[in-house]
Amino acid sequence: MIPFGCDFTFANAKLNFDQMDLIIKYFNKHNTANITVFYSTPGQYFEALKDQEIEWPVSYDDMFPYGDNPQDYWTGYFTSRQAAKK
Repeated sequence: MIPFGCDFTFANAKLNFDQMDLIIKYFNKHNTANITVFYSTPGQYFEALKDQEIEWPVSYDDMFPYGDNPQDYWTGYFTSRQAAKK
């Protein structure tokens, strides 16, 4: 799985998708491995993982507080996004 995008991406979605279309087309035409790149949903991705019947480890760690820039910390993130606490 290669995540595509982030919180502040796609101000120009057409440009982003046009470029990704070119990358996908190029990769699928030129790769020598048995790999095909395509757009998918998280549900399709996890269903494909489930079909492989792999036992995955469970992590109970918490990564917060998290700092992604010298002055930007994500403490309190779950306070404002209660649904993410689940």
